[in-house]
Amino acid sequence: MTPAIRRGGAPDARAAADLYLRAREAALRAGSIPAGVHDDETTELRLSVDPYRRVNGVVVAPTGLPASGATVRVSTDGGLTWTDSPADLEGKFEYVAPSGVAEIQMLFVTYAHPVAMLRVPITDGANPPMTVMLRPSGGRIRVAGNRAYVIRGNTLAPMRMFDLPHELAVTRDGAYVEPGSYAICPDAVINKSCREVLVAPGTDTLVNLQPTKGTE
Repeated sequence: MTPAIRRGGAPDARAAADLYLRAREAALRAGSIPAGVHDDETTELRLSVDPYRRVNGVVVAPTGLPASGATVRVSTDGGLTWTDSPADLEGKFEYVAPSGVAEIQMLFVTYAHPVAMLRVPITDGANPPMTVMLRPSGGRIRVAGNRAYVIRGNTLAPMRMFDLPHELAVTRDGAYVEPGSYAICPDAVINKSCREVLVAPGTDTLVNLQPTKGTE
Protein backbone atom coordinates (compact mmCIF):
# COMPACT_ATOMS: atom_id res chain seq x y z
CA MET A 1 0.00 0.00 0.00
CA THR A 2 1.39 3.37 -0.99
CA PRO A 3 0.20 6.24 1.25
CA ALA A 4 -1.27 9.24 -0.49
CA ILE A 5 0.35 12.57 0.26
CA ARG A 6 -1.40 15.80 -0.46
CA ARG A 7 -0.72 19.43 0.27
CA GLY A 8 -3.02 20.89 2.93
CA GLY A 9 -5.18 23.84 2.17
CA ALA A 10 -6.75 26.66 4.16
CA PRO A 11 -9.36 24.40 5.86
CA ASP A 12 -6.58 22.13 7.14
CA ALA A 13 -4.66 25.10 8.51
CA ARG A 14 -7.77 26.36 10.31
CA ALA A 15 -8.43 22.88 11.76
CA ALA A 16 -4.84 22.58 13.00
CA ALA A 17 -4.95 26.07 14.53
CA ASP A 18 -8.25 25.29 16.26
CA LEU A 19 -6.85 22.03 17.65
CA TYR A 20 -3.76 23.85 18.97
CA LEU A 21 -5.82 26.59 20.65
CA ARG A 22 -8.09 24.03 22.33
CA ALA A 23 -5.12 22.06 23.64
CA ARG A 24 -3.44 25.24 24.93
CA GLU A 25 -6.62 26.39 26.67
CA ALA A 26 -6.96 23.01 28.40
CA ALA A 27 -3.30 23.14 29.50
CA LEU A 28 -3.74 26.66 30.88
CA ARG A 29 -6.76 25.57 32.92
CA ALA A 30 -4.79 22.64 34.31
CA GLY A 31 -1.80 24.85 35.12
CA SER A 32 0.54 22.82 32.92
CA ILE A 33 1.97 25.91 31.21
CA PRO A 34 2.21 29.51 32.40
CA ALA A 35 -0.08 32.12 30.94
CA GLY A 36 1.67 34.27 28.38
CA VAL A 37 1.74 38.07 28.54
CA HIS A 38 2.23 40.02 25.32
CA ASP A 39 3.56 43.55 24.93
CA ASP A 40 0.07 44.96 24.37
CA GLU A 41 -1.48 43.11 27.34
CA THR A 42 -1.53 43.47 31.10
CA THR A 43 -2.24 40.82 33.69
CA GLU A 44 -3.06 40.84 37.39
CA LEU A 45 -1.24 38.56 39.80
CA ARG A 46 -2.52 37.95 43.30
CA LEU A 47 0.03 36.73 45.82
CA SER A 48 -1.11 35.03 49.00
CA VAL A 49 1.31 35.24 51.94
CA ASP A 50 0.67 33.03 54.95
CA PRO A 51 0.69 34.88 58.30
CA TYR A 52 3.82 34.48 60.40
CA ARG A 53 3.83 33.43 64.03
CA ARG A 54 6.65 34.95 66.05
CA VAL A 55 7.64 33.85 69.54
CA ASN A 56 10.22 35.85 71.47
CA GLY A 57 11.30 36.51 75.01
CA VAL A 58 14.19 36.39 77.44
CA VAL A 59 15.81 33.61 79.47
CA VAL A 60 16.72 34.67 83.02
CA ALA A 61 19.03 32.92 85.50
CA PRO A 62 17.91 32.44 89.14
CA THR A 63 20.04 35.46 90.06
CA GLY A 64 17.91 37.68 87.84
CA LEU A 65 20.68 38.14 85.29
CA PRO A 66 20.19 37.17 81.65
CA ALA A 67 21.10 33.57 80.77
CA SER A 68 23.49 34.67 78.04
CA GLY A 69 23.94 32.16 75.24
CA ALA A 70 21.29 29.73 76.52
CA THR A 71 20.37 27.14 73.91
CA VAL A 72 16.67 27.48 73.03
CA ARG A 73 15.37 24.33 71.34
CA VAL A 74 12.04 24.38 69.51
CA SER A 75 9.83 21.58 68.18
CA THR A 76 6.75 22.04 66.01
CA ASP A 77 5.87 18.34 65.61
CA GLY A 78 5.15 17.23 69.15
CA GLY A 79 8.75 16.83 70.28
CA LEU A 80 10.03 14.44 67.61
CA THR A 81 12.41 16.86 65.84
CA TRP A 82 14.08 19.99 67.20
CA THR A 83 15.92 23.10 66.01
CA ASP A 84 18.30 25.28 68.01
CA SER A 85 17.85 29.04 68.35
CA PRO A 86 20.50 30.37 70.77
CA ALA A 87 19.72 33.30 73.04
CA ASP A 88 21.93 36.39 72.66
CA LEU A 89 24.14 38.02 75.29
CA GLU A 90 21.08 39.62 76.89
CA GLY A 91 19.29 36.29 77.07
CA LYS A 92 16.85 37.30 74.33
CA PHE A 93 15.56 34.79 71.79
CA GLU A 94 13.17 34.80 68.83
CA TYR A 95 11.59 32.06 66.75
CA VAL A 96 9.30 32.42 63.72
CA ALA A 97 7.01 29.41 63.47
CA PRO A 98 5.67 28.04 60.18
CA SER A 99 2.13 28.95 59.20
CA GLY A 100 -0.52 26.73 60.70
CA VAL A 101 1.46 25.75 63.80
CA ALA A 102 -0.80 26.28 66.80
CA GLU A 103 1.72 25.43 69.53
CA ILE A 104 5.39 24.68 69.98
CA GLN A 105 7.45 22.82 72.53
CA MET A 106 10.54 24.49 73.94
CA LEU A 107 13.62 23.42 75.90
CA PHE A 108 15.95 25.91 77.56
CA VAL A 109 19.38 24.33 77.96
CA THR A 110 22.27 25.93 79.88
CA TYR A 111 25.53 24.74 81.39
CA ALA A 112 24.67 25.55 85.02
CA HIS A 113 20.91 25.14 85.40
CA PRO A 114 18.34 22.36 84.91
CA VAL A 115 16.54 22.25 81.58
CA ALA A 116 13.15 23.97 81.48
CA MET A 117 10.45 22.24 79.40
CA LEU A 118 7.52 24.30 78.06
CA ARG A 119 4.61 23.92 75.67
CA VAL A 120 3.61 27.30 74.24
CA PRO A 121 0.38 28.08 72.31
CA ILE A 122 0.90 30.64 69.55
CA THR A 123 -1.28 32.78 67.29
CA ASP A 124 -0.78 34.75 64.07
CA GLY A 125 1.57 37.72 64.25
CA ALA A 126 3.81 38.62 67.18
CA ASN A 127 2.90 36.83 70.41
CA PRO A 128 3.42 38.47 73.84
CA PRO A 129 7.09 38.29 74.92
CA MET A 130 7.95 35.45 77.29
CA THR A 131 10.13 35.56 80.40
CA VAL A 132 11.58 32.15 81.24
CA MET A 133 13.03 32.00 84.77
CA LEU A 134 15.43 29.09 85.21
CA ARG A 135 15.48 27.09 88.45
CA PRO A 136 18.59 27.13 90.66
CA SER A 137 18.88 23.35 90.99
CA GLY A 138 17.34 20.13 89.79
CA GLY A 139 17.93 16.41 89.52
CA ARG A 140 19.44 14.03 87.03
CA ILE A 141 17.69 11.22 85.16
CA ARG A 142 19.91 8.63 83.50
CA VAL A 143 19.04 5.82 81.10
CA ALA A 144 21.51 3.31 79.64
CA GLY A 145 22.49 4.56 76.18
CA ASN A 146 20.45 7.78 76.63
CA ARG A 147 17.88 6.23 74.24
CA ALA A 148 14.60 7.28 75.77
CA TYR A 149 11.98 10.01 75.77
CA VAL A 150 11.43 12.40 78.66
CA ILE A 151 7.79 13.42 79.15
CA ARG A 152 6.57 16.05 81.58
CA GLY A 153 2.87 16.81 81.42
CA ASN A 154 2.14 17.37 77.73
CA THR A 155 5.74 18.13 76.74
CA LEU A 156 7.99 15.46 75.22
CA ALA A 157 11.62 15.37 74.09
CA PRO A 158 14.25 12.71 73.33
CA MET A 159 16.85 12.30 76.06
CA ARG A 160 19.62 13.54 73.74
CA MET A 161 17.94 16.98 73.48
CA PHE A 162 18.84 17.67 77.11
CA ASP A 163 22.55 17.66 76.30
CA LEU A 164 24.58 20.78 75.55
CA PRO A 165 25.34 21.68 71.91
CA HIS A 166 28.09 19.57 70.34
CA GLU A 167 30.32 22.59 69.72
CA LEU A 168 30.75 23.02 73.49
CA ALA A 169 32.42 19.59 73.61
CA VAL A 170 30.72 18.82 76.93
CA THR A 171 28.61 15.67 77.27
CA ARG A 172 26.20 15.24 80.15
CA ASP A 173 25.30 11.90 81.64
CA GLY A 174 21.51 11.84 81.28
CA ALA A 175 19.05 14.72 81.55
CA TYR A 176 19.47 17.45 84.16
CA VAL A 177 15.89 18.62 84.71
CA GLU A 178 13.80 20.80 86.99
CA PRO A 179 12.12 19.28 90.06
CA GLY A 180 8.83 17.56 89.27
CA SER A 181 7.23 14.37 88.00
CA TYR A 182 8.42 12.80 84.74
CA ALA A 183 7.69 9.75 82.62
CA ILE A 184 10.69 8.07 80.99
CA CYS A 185 9.61 6.03 77.98
CA PRO A 186 11.29 3.90 75.31
CA ASP A 187 8.88 5.35 72.72
CA ALA A 188 7.31 8.77 72.09
CA VAL A 189 4.12 7.83 73.93
CA ILE A 190 3.16 6.98 77.49
CA ASN A 191 2.42 3.28 77.90
CA LYS A 192 3.10 0.45 80.32
CA SER A 193 6.77 0.39 79.32
CA CYS A 194 7.35 3.86 80.82
CA ARG A 195 8.81 4.50 84.23
CA GLU A 196 7.64 7.30 86.53
CA VAL A 197 10.38 9.40 88.11
CA LEU A 198 9.99 12.06 90.81
CA VAL A 199 12.83 14.56 90.60
CA ALA A 200 13.94 16.67 93.57
CA PRO A 201 16.99 18.93 93.89
CA GLY A 202 20.11 16.76 94.02
CA THR A 203 18.47 13.46 93.05
CA ASP A 204 20.21 11.14 90.58
CA THR A 205 17.95 8.41 89.22
CA LEU A 206 19.04 5.54 86.99
CA VAL A 207 16.04 4.24 85.01
CA ASN A 208 15.84 0.68 83.73
CA LEU A 209 13.53 0.47 80.72
CA GLN A 210 14.06 -3.25 80.21
CA PRO A 211 10.92 -5.28 80.90
CA THR A 212 10.91 -7.15 84.17
CA LYS A 213 9.26 -10.47 84.97
CA GLY A 214 5.52 -10.15 85.11
CA THR A 215 5.44 -7.03 82.91
CA GLU A 216 6.45 -8.52 79.55
